[in-house]
Amino acid sequence: IEPALNEVGRRWHAGEASIDQEHFTSAFLRARLAAMFMAYSAQGDEPMILAACPTGEWHEIGLLMVCLFLARRGQPVRYLGANLPAHELAVLAETLQPALIILSAQSAATAEHLIAALQAVQRLRPRSPRCAYGGWVFTMQPELRARTPGTFLGTDARAAAAVVRQLLRPSSDEEPTRAGQLLP
Repeated sequence: IEPALNEVGRRWHAGEASIDQEHFTSAFLRARLAAMFMAYSAQGDEPMILAACPTGEWHEIGLLMVCLFLARRGQPVRYLGANLPAHELAVLAETLQPALIILSAQSAATAEHLIAALQAVQRLRPRSPRCAYGGWVFTMQPELRARTPGTFLGTDARAAAAVVRQLLRPSSDEEPTRAGQLLP
Protein backbone atom coordinates (compact mmCIF):
# COMPACT_ATOMS: atom_id res chain seq x y z
CA ILE A 1 0.00 0.00 0.00
CA GLU A 2 2.80 2.43 0.86
CA PRO A 3 4.43 2.25 -2.58
CA ALA A 4 1.04 2.78 -4.24
CA LEU A 5 0.28 5.81 -2.08
CA ASN A 6 3.72 7.26 -2.74
CA GLU A 7 3.25 6.81 -6.47
CA VAL A 8 -0.20 8.44 -6.45
CA GLY A 9 1.21 11.36 -4.44
CA ARG A 10 4.15 11.69 -6.80
CA ARG A 11 1.86 11.69 -9.84
CA TRP A 12 -0.45 14.27 -8.28
CA HIS A 13 2.49 16.58 -7.49
CA ALA A 14 3.84 16.10 -11.03
CA GLY A 15 0.44 16.91 -12.57
CA GLU A 16 0.08 13.36 -13.93
CA ALA A 17 -2.92 12.53 -11.70
CA SER A 18 -5.89 14.68 -10.82
CA ILE A 19 -6.93 15.56 -7.28
CA ASP A 20 -10.07 13.45 -7.67
CA GLN A 21 -7.91 10.42 -8.58
CA GLU A 22 -5.74 11.02 -5.52
CA HIS A 23 -8.78 11.48 -3.27
CA PHE A 24 -10.53 8.38 -4.64
CA THR A 25 -7.43 6.24 -4.14
CA SER A 26 -6.91 7.57 -0.61
CA ALA A 27 -10.57 7.11 0.36
CA PHE A 28 -10.62 3.57 -1.02
CA LEU A 29 -7.46 2.55 0.83
CA ARG A 30 -8.48 4.31 4.06
CA ALA A 31 -11.80 2.42 4.08
CA ARG A 32 -10.09 -0.94 3.53
CA LEU A 33 -7.46 -0.29 6.18
CA ALA A 34 -10.07 0.91 8.69
CA ALA A 35 -12.13 -2.25 8.14
CA MET A 36 -9.09 -4.45 8.72
CA PHE A 37 -8.10 -2.42 11.80
CA MET A 38 -11.58 -2.84 13.31
CA ALA A 39 -11.44 -6.59 12.65
CA TYR A 40 -8.21 -6.89 14.64
CA SER A 41 -8.91 -4.38 17.41
CA ALA A 42 -7.83 -5.80 20.76
CA GLN A 43 -8.80 -5.09 24.35
CA GLY A 44 -6.17 -7.18 26.12
CA ASP A 45 -3.86 -6.64 29.05
CA GLU A 46 -1.15 -5.13 26.85
CA PRO A 47 -0.29 -1.44 27.32
CA MET A 48 -2.73 0.87 25.53
CA ILE A 49 -1.65 3.17 22.71
CA LEU A 50 -3.35 6.38 21.57
CA ALA A 51 -2.71 7.28 17.92
CA ALA A 52 -3.74 10.44 16.07
CA CYS A 53 -2.79 13.15 13.63
CA PRO A 54 -2.40 16.67 15.07
CA THR A 55 -4.41 19.78 14.28
CA GLY A 56 -4.60 20.41 10.55
CA GLU A 57 -3.26 17.00 9.51
CA TRP A 58 -5.71 15.05 7.33
CA HIS A 59 -3.29 12.52 5.84
CA GLU A 60 -3.85 9.61 8.19
CA ILE A 61 -3.29 6.50 6.09
CA GLY A 62 0.31 5.92 7.17
CA LEU A 63 -0.67 6.12 10.83
CA LEU A 64 -3.63 3.84 10.22
CA MET A 65 -1.26 1.26 8.71
CA VAL A 66 0.96 1.41 11.80
CA CYS A 67 -2.12 0.91 13.99
CA LEU A 68 -3.22 -2.05 11.87
CA PHE A 69 0.20 -3.74 12.21
CA LEU A 70 0.03 -3.26 15.99
CA ALA A 71 -3.58 -4.44 16.28
CA ARG A 72 -2.78 -7.57 14.27
CA ARG A 73 -0.28 -8.45 17.00
CA GLY A 74 -2.91 -7.97 19.73
CA GLN A 75 -1.82 -4.50 20.83
CA PRO A 76 -4.73 -2.37 22.12
CA VAL A 77 -4.75 0.81 20.01
CA ARG A 78 -7.20 3.69 20.27
CA TYR A 79 -7.04 5.19 16.81
CA LEU A 80 -8.30 8.78 17.04
CA GLY A 81 -7.86 9.75 13.39
CA ALA A 82 -7.06 13.06 11.75
CA ASN A 83 -7.00 16.66 12.97
CA LEU A 84 -7.00 16.10 16.75
CA PRO A 85 -6.44 19.33 18.73
CA ALA A 86 -3.56 19.28 21.23
CA HIS A 87 -5.75 20.12 24.23
CA GLU A 88 -8.06 17.17 23.43
CA LEU A 89 -5.08 14.84 23.21
CA ALA A 90 -3.82 16.05 26.59
CA VAL A 91 -7.25 15.48 28.18
CA LEU A 92 -7.43 11.96 26.73
CA ALA A 93 -3.89 11.19 27.85
CA GLU A 94 -4.66 12.30 31.37
CA THR A 95 -7.94 10.38 31.46
CA LEU A 96 -6.91 7.13 29.75
CA GLN A 97 -3.24 7.05 30.85
CA PRO A 98 -1.92 5.23 27.79
CA ALA A 99 1.54 3.74 27.80
CA LEU A 100 2.33 5.43 24.49
CA ILE A 101 1.02 8.22 22.27
CA ILE A 102 1.82 8.16 18.56
CA LEU A 103 1.33 11.19 16.32
CA SER A 104 1.91 11.57 12.59
CA ALA A 105 2.47 14.66 10.43
CA GLN A 106 3.17 15.08 6.74
CA SER A 107 3.95 18.81 6.36
CA ALA A 108 6.12 21.35 8.16
CA ALA A 109 3.01 23.21 9.37
CA THR A 110 1.42 20.11 10.90
CA ALA A 111 4.79 19.04 12.32
CA GLU A 112 4.70 22.23 14.40
CA HIS A 113 1.26 21.22 15.72
CA LEU A 114 2.60 17.73 16.42
CA ILE A 115 5.54 19.16 18.40
CA ALA A 116 3.21 21.39 20.45
CA ALA A 117 0.86 18.46 21.15
CA LEU A 118 3.68 16.21 22.35
CA GLN A 119 5.08 19.00 24.52
CA ALA A 120 1.61 19.42 26.11
CA VAL A 121 1.40 15.69 26.80
CA GLN A 122 4.88 15.62 28.32
CA ARG A 123 3.85 18.33 30.80
CA LEU A 124 1.22 16.02 32.31
CA ARG A 125 1.91 15.05 35.89
CA PRO A 126 2.47 12.89 37.82
CA ARG A 127 3.09 10.49 34.93
CA SER A 128 3.29 11.44 31.30
CA PRO A 129 3.12 8.66 28.70
CA ARG A 130 5.91 7.85 26.32
CA CYS A 131 5.60 9.67 23.01
CA ALA A 132 6.50 8.68 19.47
CA TYR A 133 5.99 10.26 16.08
CA GLY A 134 6.46 9.80 12.38
CA GLY A 135 5.45 11.04 8.98
CA TRP A 136 6.85 12.16 5.66
CA VAL A 137 8.09 15.56 6.88
CA PHE A 138 10.37 13.98 9.50
CA THR A 139 11.96 11.85 6.79
CA MET A 140 12.38 14.72 4.35
CA GLN A 141 13.45 17.26 7.01
CA PRO A 142 15.36 15.23 9.62
CA GLU A 143 16.42 18.42 11.41
CA LEU A 144 12.85 18.59 12.78
CA ARG A 145 13.55 15.48 14.85
CA ALA A 146 15.92 17.41 17.13
CA ARG A 147 13.04 19.67 18.22
CA THR A 148 10.43 16.94 18.53
CA PRO A 149 9.87 15.25 21.89
CA GLY A 150 9.67 11.48 21.83
CA THR A 151 10.97 8.73 19.58
CA PHE A 152 11.06 8.94 15.79
CA LEU A 153 9.41 5.78 14.43
CA GLY A 154 11.23 5.50 11.12
CA THR A 155 10.37 5.80 7.48
CA ASP A 156 7.68 3.17 6.94
CA ALA A 157 4.73 1.62 8.76
CA ARG A 158 6.24 -1.82 9.32
CA ALA A 159 9.43 -0.33 10.82
CA ALA A 160 7.34 2.01 12.98
CA ALA A 161 5.36 -0.90 14.41
CA ALA A 162 8.61 -2.68 15.28
CA VAL A 163 9.92 0.42 17.09
CA VAL A 164 6.64 0.70 19.02
CA ARG A 165 6.90 -2.92 20.16
CA GLN A 166 10.44 -2.18 21.41
CA LEU A 167 9.26 0.94 23.25
CA LEU A 168 6.56 -1.02 25.06
CA ARG A 169 8.81 -3.82 26.27
CA PRO A 170 9.27 -3.52 30.02
CA SER A 171 12.82 -2.85 31.08
CA SER A 172 14.30 -4.68 34.04
CA ASP A 173 13.25 -1.89 36.44
CA GLU A 174 9.61 -1.79 35.25
CA GLU A 175 6.80 -4.19 36.01
CA PRO A 176 3.44 -4.30 34.24
CA THR A 177 0.34 -3.69 36.35
CA ARG A 178 -2.93 -5.62 36.03
CA ALA A 179 -4.21 -3.08 33.49
CA GLY A 180 -1.08 -3.58 31.41
CA GLN A 181 0.33 -0.15 32.20
CA LEU A 182 3.96 0.30 33.10
CA LEU A 183 4.98 1.74 36.43
CA PRO A 184 8.23 3.69 36.84
